[in-house]
Amino acid sequence: MTARIEHRTEGFDPLRARLRLASDRQESPMIWVIDRFEGEYAVLENSRREILEVKRSELPPQAQAGDALTATKDGYRLNPGETAKRKAEIEALTKDLWA
Repeated sequence: MTARIEHRTEGFDPLRARLRLASDRQESPMIWVIDRFEGEYAVLENSRREILEVKRSELPPQAQAGDALTATKDGYRLNPGETAKRKAEIEALTKDLWA
């Protein structure tokens, strides 16, 4: 079952709420991957298969589908190390698939 978190809801900021919970539990920052863009929104997914829709304007301007992002108290920042790691994992899986 996939949880759907709507960032479009007025008056409630799920990113801030999630960061507050993570800091209370002393968890590492949440990593989100840009799945796709739908108009002015970006659809993000995390390792728990939760979906989050955020305005494209809230992301770094150079963000692209497939990029990994780290959620911070100030918004989202690109995580090039995580993006490269995930890309290498996918390439290894597809190489084994076609070998």
